[in-house]
Amino acid sequence: MSWEKVLYNLFPSIRVSLLTRIFLDSIVTLIIAVIVVKTVEYITTRMARRNILTQSIAERINRITSLTIYSLTLILILFFITGAREIIYLVLIFAVIFMIYSWYPMINVMSYYAIMLSRYLSVGDPVEIEGVFGKIRDINKLSTVIKTSTGDIVAVPNYKVMVHTLRKRTETRQVRLVMKVRNYGDVSKLEELEKKVRSIIATRFRHGLRMSEPMISLTSLSRDEATYLVGVAIVGYEPRLRPVSELAKLLAASLGEYDVEFHIPFEAPEAATSY
Repeated sequence: MSWEKVLYNLFPSIRVSLLTRIFLDSIVTLIIAVIVVKTVEYITTRMARRNILTQSIAERINRITSLTIYSLTLILILFFITGAREIIYLVLIFAVIFMIYSWYPMINVMSYYAIMLSRYLSVGDPVEIEGVFGKIRDINKLSTVIKTSTGDIVAVPNYKVMVHTLRKRTETRQVRLVMKVRNYGDVSKLEELEKKVRSIIATRFRHGLRMSEPMISLTSLSRDEATYLVGVAIVGYEPRLRPVSELAKLLAASLGEYDVEFHIPFEAPEAATSY
């Protein structure tokens, strides 16, 4: 018995030619879906290798694409088999309802990928948007989290980051700190101290501008005491006292083996502060 007779016995009300057409249409649709998914995977993989996309974003794009394409393929195959237009109408109705109730989450997620693809913003950037000044603390699927100079945490929806004017603060200024070293012993210990201070500022001072070398200038030297002026370029909007105070605390905690004292220069209103 041929396969045509088997199909005819199973589906007597449908002609074999129709079943063949349904089968071919379904196979062609599935092949096209696989080609589209594999093409997207190939493109995102190459973009990830060239550092245009991060690996995690590439994987997420692949998952979303696969889910969407294969879901549409399944709907089309069901339509080919049943011929019922009601399936398409029902899917469209559910899609419209879903879009209405999830519009803002979806547009925020889309804006998130646009932000990450542009690589214009990253965690730690000082920004201003809609009157909010602060540094970016996190960029998640729904919002960009900003920490203000007063310590407040503000979550700005990602779509607002895309459609509103955003200023990325890039102006630099310098904070200065007077460092006094007592009982240093040999001059070679001062050289070691300078190297250590540079390393601490470069690797652990979060306000410092990484592309700028800190200024460490020896202003006075006696047998028992050496005085340095330490200057660090910073980016952003924060009041001067905050980063210079953090710098003094960081150096005081990291230079425990030295007899050091820190003062904020007289040019600051808070000149009496010391650590």
